[in-house]
This record gives sequence, C-alpha cells and structure tokens, in this order.
Amino acid sequence: MFTLALTFATLELPRILNRVLVAYFGDIPADVLRRGSEPQSIETLMNYARPAGYASLVVVFVLIVVGFVTERRILSSVGSFAFFIPAFGYFAASMFFLAGIGIIRIMWLPFWDLSPMLLELGDVAYLPYWIVTYPFTILVGAHEAYLVGNLLAYLALAVGLMIFGIGTFTWFYGRLEGKKVFDFWIYKYSRHPQYLGFIMWGHSERSASS
Repeated sequence: MFTLALTFATLELPRILNRVLVAYFGDIPADVLRRGSEPQSIETLMNYARPAGYASLVVVFVLIVVGFVTERRILSSVGSFAFFIPAFGYFAASMFFLAGIGIIRIMWLPFWDLSPMLLELGDVAYLPYWIVTYPFTILVGAHEAYLVGNLLAYLALAVGLMIFGIGTFTWFYGRLEGKKVFDFWIYKYSRHPQYLGFIMWGHSERSASS
C-alpha cells in the first residue's frame, strides 16, 4: 500500500500541481522558445523570476553552511532537500522552463545565467538508455528505435517499482523484527533499494514520456 500510494503521488500529484500553477505561471510555447521569436516576453519572464531565484539559492546555501557550522543536522538537511526540489519541475518536461510546476526551478536560474548547458549535465543518467537504443536507430530507423526505447523505459519502470516494493516490504519486516541493520533479502544486494527503485522509475517515466 505504501508503494502504491507513493507511486500515485509521484505520477499524479505533479500533474495536478502543474494544472493549478499553470493558471498563474503560463506557458511560452516551445516552438516560440526555440525560434526566439518573442525574446522580449521571454526576457520579461526571466527578469521577473530572477530575484526570487537568486534569493532562494542564497537561503538554501546559508541553511546548509549554518547547519554544518553549528552541527545542527536539521538545518543542513532542510537546505539539501530544498536544493533538489526544482528537480520535480522536470515532470512538466514539455513545458517552458518556468511554466506551471516548472516555476519551482527558479532556484536554478543562477546556473541558467551562467550557461543553460549546466542544467543538462544531469542527462548523463540517460547514457545507458542511449547506448542501448542508438544501434536500433542505425539498423531499423528512428521510429522503431523510439518504440524499442519506450519498451525499455516501461520495463525499467516496472523493475524499479518491483525493487522499491520489495525494499519497502523488507524494511517494514526488519523494523517489525527489531533489527537495527538490514543485511537480508534485497538488502544483500543494495544498501538503499528504495532509492534505487525510485531513481529507476523516475528516470524511466521521463524517458517514456519524452
């Protein structure tokens, strides 16, 4: 039940939140963004969001540093968690950078100002996916490679859900038995099976929808 509830929250809550926020932070169509045909509109939006983005990033770094200096783990933990909140904005991958739920990515605007390429470094996570699908592009064509890629993405998503479910069940069982260290079942092969499963299904869902 925990796994199912978290799966639902991961897949549906961002969509619901995006529908709410897009009414306040509207979309600049992707084709307009690519052509740069409305640079004034884009720049106006960026200038409007930039102060909040810089301020948010400063607050987060202050929390992290103060937490380490004062040895207050809660402060550094909150700061570290907040730093990665913008990642959830990528669930609206088809949207403009600051549209809808994408507005939570304003904290990363300082990196965007340095170079937009900095925000694409995380795409290295797709390297195994590209290695597998690229030969199909050469052998059978782009469309067939896309279908193969989708199949692999859904397969990885299912495996990720299975790993997360088994990991969660193992964790609850270990807690019920009063064990302090889990070294049995799936924990023999992964120290953090829930994280592994979550990463697999999170990246797979984005691959399948792109």
